Amino acid sequence: MTRMNTSTVAFAMKRSLLSLIVMHWGHNCAFDNLI
Repeated sequence: MTRMNTSTVAFAMKRSLLSLIVMHWGHNCAFDNLI
């Protein structure tokens, strides 16, 4: 049960981190396109 919980937390962290990177990259790409 603990292992499953840790796995779920790790997955959630990985997912939010990935979405944060994608959002940051998308913002930079839009900024470059503006210039």
